[in-house]
Amino acid sequence: MKIERIEIRDFRGFPGQYEFKLGKPGDGGHNLLVYGENGSGKSSLFQALKRFFEADAKTDIRGQRNEFADAPEPTVKLEIAAYDTTGNRDTESGLFEWSDAAHPSAAALIHQANKTKGCLDYRTLLETHYVHRDKDRVEIFDLLMRAILPHVVNPVSNKPFGEELAGIRADKRKIMRGYFKDTYLRRIRQFNEGLEATLATLSTQANALLREFFQDVEVHLILRGKLELTGMGRVKTLNYSKVYLAATFCKQQTRLDLHHFLNEARLSAVAIALYLGTLLMTPPSRLRLLVLDDLLIGIDMSNRMAVLRILRQYFEDWQIILLTHDRIWFETVRMSTLDEKTWWYAELFAEPAHDGIPTPLWRGHEEGWADNLARAKQHLATHDDRAAGVYARAAFEGKLKKYCDKHKIPVPYRSNPAEMNSDMFWTAIKDKLTSDNKIAAIQQQVSDIATYRKVVLNPLSHEHPITLMHAEIQGAITAIEELDKVLK
Repeated sequence: MKIERIEIRDFRGFPGQYEFKLGKPGDGGHNLLVYGENGSGKSSLFQALKRFFEADAKTDIRGQRNEFADAPEPTVKLEIAAYDTTGNRDTESGLFEWSDAAHPSAAALIHQANKTKGCLDYRTLLETHYVHRDKDRVEIFDLLMRAILPHVVNPVSNKPFGEELAGIRADKRKIMRGYFKDTYLRRIRQFNEGLEATLATLSTQANALLREFFQDVEVHLILRGKLELTGMGRVKTLNYSKVYLAATFCKQQTRLDLHHFLNEARLSAVAIALYLGTLLMTPPSRLRLLVLDDLLIGIDMSNRMAVLRILRQYFEDWQIILLTHDRIWFETVRMSTLDEKTWWYAELFAEPAHDGIPTPLWRGHEEGWADNLARAKQHLATHDDRAAGVYARAAFEGKLKKYCDKHKIPVPYRSNPAEMNSDMFWTAIKDKLTSDNKIAAIQQQVSDIATYRKVVLNPLSHEHPITLMHAEIQGAITAIEELDKVLK
């Protein structure tokens, strides 16, 4: 099973409705690599996916509503599908919705996928070392139970650690006598035995991944003490184990203060190896999803390639969504995966609308200016004028850039690509047509573009917010279509 399409409406950084495709219909979904500018909605996309699988009947999506949304309540929908060899959709395939009225966890497919999914960002990694910066050692028992091992099955009791510990905590309040007492204490012993065995397995798995980054570091999970119940009267206390995260560097003495002597790159690699190693220990499910959002901030380019090696070797059967704000890293991964035919590529840009509100602009796999124009029409049809205006302007800029590239029209250079605005391309085109004595033949189109550049197609118009009229956006779209007829 793979995600084919993501639909987001009025969720966090997305005002209005957005659709993200992860392949062509009937393909069953691809891996997705996304470049996103700061403020473009990249992390909102990450949160939409993460929270979708974690949502249950008690989760209130209204708290995720976009601050500037003036439409209905926020919604996240995922089209998930699998196909047999003849192209028929699997019976579990379908469109799953998270909204105020619908909770996807009711579906067995989503419920199971939540137990195996991996949604990691850089802030997640910091919990393994940075939050302990004022301490002399890193103790992670609570982190293990809360975020790393909750869905990993205890090999002794055959129950997930998170569920098992929650049950032990809940039953602590009950009267301890006879069979119940014996059973309860046996559950604690099984928890302890299973945790010890699991930490040994996780250490081995994490070190196998860590060696893809660095050969000079080895990680250790050191268990101290056991979960135990003290007191048998009305006052009973659970004493918890302590699990220390330690490391050996260059075969020197193993140290508990790894966060004080390992550099940022090695600390990040340790955290990544720990989390990804845990995912490989979770029970398999039909949809295995791995979402990584700017995970490699602290790692240089040479060691980032280790992530691709790990994904290829260990996560071949997973659907991977990789999000980054680093353009060089985006292009590196794109070029490294083009021949695999299992990846789709997309870009998110932060585009201020005419009312000054940031509006994400999505450019999907192999899409161009015509796709942005089509999106402008779609948003206009649903009365989402803000997004329609943004996509109309993007379509206009894309059309100009493509024309200049095709006809080798020189445009003034700027070291900052953000300064290469549509006015520079439009001026260059008009100068070229004038010198070729062709400007008079398209004077009407030039005049129409000039009209709508004042309110819709001007990238600087958001500096003085105005209210766009539906008819003005429609006129701008028509002007772009007419311009395309004469600029081939």
